[in-house]
Amino acid sequence: MRRMGLVLRAVRETSGVHLDHENEYPAKVVRVRSLEFVMVKQAESEHAAFAEVERYLLEKASGKSIQRFRRRETVFSQGEAADAAFFLIEGSVQLSILSGNGKEAVVAMAGARSLIGEQCLEIGATRSGSAVVVEPVKAVRLERREMRKALMEVPGFSDFLISHLLLRTQRIEASLADQLFYSSEMRLARVLTELAGPSHRSTGGGTLPRVSQETLAAMVGTTRSRISFFMNKFRRAGLIEYGKGIVIRDGLLDSMPRE
Repeated sequence: MRRMGLVLRAVRETSGVHLDHENEYPAKVVRVRSLEFVMVKQAESEHAAFAEVERYLLEKASGKSIQRFRRRETVFSQGEAADAAFFLIEGSVQLSILSGNGKEAVVAMAGARSLIGEQCLEIGATRSGSAVVVEPVKAVRLERREMRKALMEVPGFSDFLISHLLLRTQRIEASLADQLFYSSEMRLARVLTELAGPSHRSTGGGTLPRVSQETLAAMVGTTRSRISFFMNKFRRAGLIEYGKGIVIRDGLLDSMPRE
C-alpha cells in the first residue's frame, strides 16, 4: 500500500490552488513541481509496482482478446454502451467529449500501458466520451466480466485501477486550474510536458506522439494560430526541436514566466 500512499499524497498536494499569501496569486512553481512529482510516481508504478498486473493483461492478449486499430479509427464512441475496457499495448489515442451544440473538447491523450474505457464496470453505463487513434494501436480488450474477475482474483489489480483513476482525476483538476489561472502559453507547456512523458527529465528530451496543432489547440483551449506562435517561440528558445517528431526538452515548464 506504500505506492498508493505516494499517489494519494501527490493528489492532495496538487488539489486546489496554492496561494502566495503575501502577493495573493496562485503559486505556479508549486503546481509545476507537483505535476512533475505525480508524473514521476506514475512512471515508477508502471515500471515496478504493477509488473504483475501488466503480465496478466498481456497474457489475455490472445485470440479475440487482442484488437488492432489504424490511425484515425474509433476505438469507442460517446453515447454507446460501455461493455469493455482496453489496455493499450502500443500506440496512442485521443480522448474527447462532444457537447450538445457540437463543440468538441480533447480532454486527454492515452499511450502505451494505459487503460481506457473503465466505465464498463458499471452495468448499463454509456461512454462519456470518444477514443480515436492517433498512432496505430494494439490493445487488449477486457469485457466487463473479465474486469470484475481481475478485481477479485488478480493481486494488485485493484491498486492498479485506483492509481489509474486517481492520476486521471489529478490531471483533470490540474487542467481545470490551468484554465482558470494560467496563460495559454503555460497551459501548452504543461500539455507538451505531459505528452512527452516523465522520462524526458532523465533523458533530456521526450518525443511527442503524433498530434496535430488542432488537437493541441483543443487540449489547451485556444486557437491553432496561437499554438503555432508558441511552438515557434519554444523552438527558437531551444525548448523543443523538430525532426522525425517533436522533442520536448527538459526545462520547458521551468522556463515559463511566473506572473
